[in-house]
Amino acid sequence: MKNIIKNNFKSYLIISILGVLAGLVVWFFSQFPYDDLWSFSLFSSMSLGFWVFTSAVIVFFSKERKSAVISEMLYVYFMFFFTGVGKITRLVQSGAGVLNFNNVFFDIIFYGVPYAIICGLLAHVLFNAKKRNILGNLLLLLPFIYILIELIDFSIKLFTNKTNLFMVIIDSLCLITYIILFRKDFKIDKQ
Repeated sequence: MKNIIKNNFKSYLIISILGVLAGLVVWFFSQFPYDDLWSFSLFSSMSLGFWVFTSAVIVFFSKERKSAVISEMLYVYFMFFFTGVGKITRLVQSGAGVLNFNNVFFDIIFYGVPYAIICGLLAHVLFNAKKRNILGNLLLLLPFIYILIELIDFSIKLFTNKTNLFMVIIDSLCLITYIILFRKDFKIDKQ
C-alpha cells in the first residue's frame, strides 16, 4: 500500500477539500428522485459502498495511523458539514419557515461530529490491515465484502424493481478499483 497521505498540513488540506467535494456531490445527487431507474438520490442516503471505498483508500494510503485517523475524520466531517448546509438551504428554499440562526448554525457545525468520531475510530482499527498477517488480510477484505454485498443487494433491486442502476454502476466501479488497488496487498510475511 502506498503511503501518500502524511501527517502534515498539505495532506490534511487536500483531504478536507475532498470531503467538501464529497459533501457537494451528496447534496447534488439528493436533488434527484429515488424511485426511478437511476435512483440518483440513493447515492446520498441509502448507499454506503462508495463511502466505504473512499474511506478505505484514505486509511490504506496513509503513512501513519495518526494521519489515517485525522484524515478520515476530516473527510467525513467536511462531507457531512456540506451535506448539512445543503439540507438547511433546501429547507429555507422550500419555505419551511424562519429558522433560528443559532440553532441552524449549531446543527450545521456539529452535524458531522459523531460520524467523524465513529469513522476515526474505524480508521484506527482498519489501519491494522497494513500489517502482513491474517488479521491484516481480514481487515483488508472487510471493505471489499461490504461493497460486494451492497452491489448484490442493489443488483437484485435493479432486476426486481427497475431501480438503483446508478448505484449498481458506482458499486461495480468501486469494487473493480478496490481489486486493482489492493490485490497485491493480500499476503502474509513470514517471520
